[in-house]
Amino acid sequence: MRNRTENTRSPRLGRGGCIGLVLLLVLAGPLPAGDVLKQIPADIPGFIYFPNLAASNERLTELFKHFDEDYEAADLDAFGEEVNLSPGTWDPSSPVVLILTRPELNADSLLVAYRPRGQQLVKKAALRQGRPSRCECPIGTCWVVMRGPVAFAAQKRSALRVLREVPEDGSVAATLDSVERQMLDTSDVFGRMTMSRWREKNSFYINMGINMMRWGMTAEADPEQLPLMQALMNWFADGIQTVSDQMSTISISAGYDEKTLRLTHHHRFEKDKSVAKYLGCVTRDKSDMLATLPDRSFWMAATSNWRCPPGQAITARLTRYVMNVDQMKEKVRPELRRKIVREVEACYGQMRGSAVMLSAPTACLFPMQIVGSYMLDDAARGQKEICFIQENANATMSVFMPGADLQGRFEEKEEEGFRFHEMSMNMDKISPKMRTEIALAYGENVRFQNMVLGKHETAFCIAEPPASIVQLARMRKGGEPTLANNAEIKKLLARMPADPNILVIMDLERFFASLPTLVAQSAHPGQPVPKSLRRPPSKEAEAEAAARPSRTLIGWACTVGDGRFTGELVIDADDAVAAVCSARKMVEDARRLEKAEKE
Repeated sequence: MRNRTENTRSPRLGRGGCIGLVLLLVLAGPLPAGDVLKQIPADIPGFIYFPNLAASNERLTELFKHFDEDYEAADLDAFGEEVNLSPGTWDPSSPVVLILTRPELNADSLLVAYRPRGQQLVKKAALRQGRPSRCECPIGTCWVVMRGPVAFAAQKRSALRVLREVPEDGSVAATLDSVERQMLDTSDVFGRMTMSRWREKNSFYINMGINMMRWGMTAEADPEQLPLMQALMNWFADGIQTVSDQMSTISISAGYDEKTLRLTHHHRFEKDKSVAKYLGCVTRDKSDMLATLPDRSFWMAATSNWRCPPGQAITARLTRYVMNVDQMKEKVRPELRRKIVREVEACYGQMRGSAVMLSAPTACLFPMQIVGSYMLDDAARGQKEICFIQENANATMSVFMPGADLQGRFEEKEEEGFRFHEMSMNMDKISPKMRTEIALAYGENVRFQNMVLGKHETAFCIAEPPASIVQLARMRKGGEPTLANNAEIKKLLARMPADPNILVIMDLERFFASLPTLVAQSAHPGQPVPKSLRRPPSKEAEAEAAARPSRTLIGWACTVGDGRFTGELVIDADDAVAAVCSARKMVEDARRLEKAEKE
């Protein structure tokens, strides 16, 4: 840090001189967020807001001590120096705002707003309200200007230009919506980016990502199928580009309140454009979709209360596009293509919601057992539509991937008094590679089953025996507990947004426990994992694990509205600690498997 001799005739002051004078200009007490954000123009590239670094640091230190007893609190003075604030001259218990005056993360263009803390008072200084003055800061000379109780400091004077006269309706504070204000009030850090200011720079990374996706999808494509694969990739690429181009702002916040860790992301889109219109047409059914899933162990469970007008669903749009690709026109009869489009539009147009649960043997992700439900206006009609779509999806996929047509057809069956439809996969008719991949993911004897469970519900099961749709029907008929009754699920939901459009819950302990086996599977692509690496638990241990309630749940939920999309990731603090312990055990198991493989 540089030291300078004070000169009363010069506007260049020592660090203590500038900040000391600031103390003569402000009153003690907290600095409201509005005092800062009202002075920042809304069209800046972005800003990061810390409401109270001192309190946040104290809470997080207590949490991290559960992971590491020797953990020490973060050095806030060191943080201050990183953003050009000298130790002892700023108040870490009042808001600090990092303002990006250009679309870049560069100290030259960074402007810092803060509440000064004076430990030295100076009688002679050149600092005046609204007039920039030069001071000594950790990285050298900087410029400081006072606006009421707020000090703004920048390494270069040009960064202060954003502090022009900001109209009342043109400030950051005036343009925050209700979701952003709640994020600001309840988080430890909040940031917002104005996407139009970053679009030129972001386009490079977006195009690079799209090109990598194109390469990944087409690298191993059959030359005959390449045009169709490219057309499909173009549809996704256009969608990604449209979302990026129409996004006006993105806000992100993170917080910890001694009970819950929370990460929120909020996206706003330009009014009257396609993305905003689509989000505005989404409605939510009141059905509790978790009540359709069994209360048993899982590694992921998800529900959707996302309903669009007929023909507006993403799946319907994709189907229309695919059915009109030239290569599809050549290989699929016109009447069949038209019927596929009609059935998809009808099915998703009457779909109110859905739920799905993915489970697998302990310490594995595969073979998967998938059960779930669709909530429909007319379940009987919906079952026919679903059967038709799934039967013809196989033939359609074979146009994209030769050897993928399972040539399966649904058959009506009855078991224990329950009537259902079942489709087995004809593994002999597909390519060896596809057969191996399906067997690895779902088991060699996997079958698709669905059943009407009421006027508005159709349930489904994708698994190999002994798992079946009859088990789910028996559970529902007997009134057995569902995930909606699970105490751990309830505890998590109480911390999450009410009535989300989409909800995803993962059991981190089970997921981490499966990763070593997943790595082993990746080391033997297309082949079953060697028995020496599986080490399956006993039947008793498996039954005990299946009955044990999930203990390390993390949830993500999203809600949408006219021109907005908000997602929130939530985990209980105790679950976070348990998840870290599971991750450490995962590393130990991975090392054991690696050693076993070498032996």
